[in-house]
Amino acid sequence: MVDEQTKQEVDMITKAHLAAERLEKANEIHKELVKRQEALEARRVLGGQAAAGEPQAKELTEEEKLQISLKQFWKNSALEGVFK
Repeated sequence: MVDEQTKQEVDMITKAHLAAERLEKANEIHKELVKRQEALEARRVLGGQAAAGEPQAKELTEEEKLQISLKQFWKNSALEGVFK
């Protein structure tokens, strides 16, 4: 009984470490994508392209940003439908 409990605890810790590694990798990818997006925006602004006539982008709340991040992080995983 103790061995089974210990095994379950080790399994949970292993899963937590794997999840943390996936999260760290996702954060690195997100940072790279943000850098690319900033570079593209800088090129657009410095290139003289105007945003005149384009509808203004709606500012997202922190909650909306978090929900989008969570959906992207859990996409194509077994837990995709759990976090809505």
